[in-house]
Amino acid sequence: AFLKTHQKNGWVNLNVLTSQAGKPYVELDTFVPKKQDDAPVKSEEKTADLPF
Repeated sequence: AFLKTHQKNGWVNLNVLTSQAGKPYVELDTFVPKKQDDAPVKSEEKTADLPF
């Protein structure tokens, strides 16, 4: 039931972590990347100013 309610596109991301007491536990990963509107701008490389 937990996996079906938290799936996104058929995937569930979980993190297996260790508590300060040393006991393992599982945490639901809720990270959602932000969509970028603009592509990164690449600067033109100057090939005429080579030192050789």
